[in-house]
Amino acid sequence: MNSDESLTKAEKEITPPVDRSPLTLLNTAIRQNCNEADNAIADIIKAVKRQIPEMAQIGKAADTGFRLVVDVSDETLRDIDRGDIKLTTDKNG
Repeated sequence: MNSDESLTKAEKEITPPVDRSPLTLLNTAIRQNCNEADNAIADIIKAVKRQIPEMAQIGKAADTGFRLVVDVSDETLRDIDRGDIKLTTDKNG
């Protein structure tokens, strides 16, 4: 191996220095925290979108004349008719 080849090999093995200046460290920390915050916000938006139908019903439940359709078995309907099951609302609707 001649001196040119060893010099080329040494150049490949040297990695660029890491900038440890306070401004660079601050910039890196802010960028990292912003990325984490963006991910958290995206997760919250997904969760809210999944709950939108239920949230819409909660708002309508307090309105006068609101009608909620429930799919129940024939046996449950008979129990409601006989008074064994009573459908009520509480302070939350």
